[in-house]
Amino acid sequence: MSIPVVLLAVALASIPAPAGGCILLNGLLGADEWTEAGVVHLDPETELRFDKDDDNLFLAVVFLGPRHTGVDLYVQSRGRTRMLHVSSALGEKTLVDGLWSDYVWGENAWWSANVVGSIFEDGSMRFLEPAAFEFQMDRRELGPDLRLFVHLKRPEKSLPSGASVDASDEWLSLDIE
Repeated sequence: MSIPVVLLAVALASIPAPAGGCILLNGLLGADEWTEAGVVHLDPETELRFDKDDDNLFLAVVFLGPRHTGVDLYVQSRGRTRMLHVSSALGEKTLVDGLWSDYVWGENAWWSANVVGSIFEDGSMRFLEPAAFEFQMDRRELGPDLRLFVHLKRPEKSLPSGASVDASDEWLSLDIE
């Protein structure tokens, strides 16, 4: 099955997620992992890949240009807005009555992602920059459609370009039914 590349110009339209195979959340983009995935080019240096199985939604924020060492993925579904943080640890915040909760670290029971590794070498810390941030989310936590906003870190970038964390109507919309 061939999945067409979708331009960001249609980001406000709902994009259906295909049904594919297993994904290993290691940030390395295995050769056969994302072959059935849908693709949205968020900008010339970043794409979003998405796939699903009966139980999970898989997302990959893929770096075609500079690599990043952290991401906040904002997810809105079923009237809930959550921020999934990935760096050397996984954390989550929830938007309630217009205010963000404190971080909850390591209790991400419904989602997972690859973390950024680091090594201490020659007297200094070095980060192992992944080729992508790969996410797995339990579809029972998500509705049939969701909105996404990506804030990449080191270097900073927010996508879709021109959107903001405060206006989910400008976020990318995915249909995961």
